[in-house]
Amino acid sequence: MAQSNRICFTCGKKYGYCPDCYEDRFLETWHIMFHDNNCKNVFDIINKHFYNHITTDEAISQLEICDLSGKFNEDIQKEIDNILVQKKVEIKSTNQTSYEKKKK
Repeated sequence: MAQSNRICFTCGKKYGYCPDCYEDRFLETWHIMFHDNNCKNVFDIINKHFYNHITTDEAISQLEICDLSGKFNEDIQKEIDNILVQKKVEIKSTNQTSYEKKKK
């Protein structure tokens, strides 16, 4: 395996991967851009949402399965925050509506 010859597109972590090396011959080709499956999944979700292949609700439910505790690149984190803030807005508006109904 090559020594830290790549940088993960999603989180910026340095890692080693060489598609021509004997040790890496059975690894999936997505290792060219991402150091682990979580980073690949986060990027895929954000990309699908950006191009309207999935709805915001679908993106939220898929992101909730991912490990978002790590540090991501600034642009990636901004997109994650933009998607997840929709859930907070939805919850807030739902609670407000319930309160208004009780008030009447």
